[in-house]
Amino acid sequence: MNFKVTLWKTIVSIIVGFLADISLPQLKICKLINGSCPQVYWYSNIFDLYSIIVWILTTLIIYFIWSLFQKNKD
Repeated sequence: MNFKVTLWKTIVSIIVGFLADISLPQLKICKLINGSCPQVYWYSNIFDLYSIIVWILTTLIIYFIWSLFQKNKD
């Protein structure tokens, strides 16, 4: 395990967290209404508390998983 902060781990974790943040509200809101889903834009819920929490948690999970599989260089 290597929990040392690196630039690439941080950048990739933030980007994957953001992508999960903009895709999960679509899955949450997409309920079958007469066989179709309403159109939801990615920026419509970006500053909601739920979206911010999902972004932070996803970023931390990706960073933690990457750190678990990364070997120590010491």
